[in-house]
Amino acid sequence: MSVLAISLCWASSAFAETPQPQVAQLFVRGEAQLMVPPDQVSVSLGVTTESATAKKAVAANTRKMNSLMNALANLGLSDSDYKTQNFQVQPVWSSRPKGAGNSWKASIVAYRVTNTLYVTTLELDLIGDIIGASTEAGANQVNSVNFSLFNARQYRQQAITQAMENARADAEVLVLASGDRIKRTLSLNLGNASASKERVQMKTMARSSLMADSAAFEPPPISAGDITVRASVSVTYELESP
Repeated sequence: MSVLAISLCWASSAFAETPQPQVAQLFVRGEAQLMVPPDQVSVSLGVTTESATAKKAVAANTRKMNSLMNALANLGLSDSDYKTQNFQVQPVWSSRPKGAGNSWKASIVAYRVTNTLYVTTLELDLIGDIIGASTEAGANQVNSVNFSLFNARQYRQQAITQAMENARADAEVLVLASGDRIKRTLSLNLGNASASKERVQMKTMARSSLMADSAAFEPPPISAGDITVRASVSVTYELESP
């Protein structure tokens, strides 16, 4: 038994010390960028009201918000095209007057109610009409307009495929110059793979400012550039001599 054990230990030691053959490797990185026209647009539309009591402020806000949603329905949008993004009821406190003494205390002078709808549609041409009709209906907040892709994953996969093809093409150029051949893929890693959003910045403004120049609000012309879809991959190939 002891001889066998010694023999096994010696064999294991000899095996561990056997030098492993060197494997020729090539590391490459592939990148791809696609420019895709957007097919989806979203915008935040808000109604803010103030009144002496919270009940009156909520009631006034509800009337304007119902008018806003009716305006969206008249444009052909359904309930599934928008959702409540934010709803707040906040007190409005009095401002400290100049020269007020230490005994001065702030008091509630009104209540402010804000209700915001997040609207999303595949009808890109409607965005100007949505903003125009909403402000006419009582919306006094129009936030950033975002153009995006409804099925971003589809284009993300296309970018990944293109990045992999670019990596392989670069590797083949290198091995051709070196006289070697690609034997197999040893490792493959996906780096960044994402689709950006095209954002149109819009300042929030009061409805009175929007409607000051004319009784009928003309829909603003809004257009978007292409969406950038990027992907990168890192590949390690094993090489062999021909």
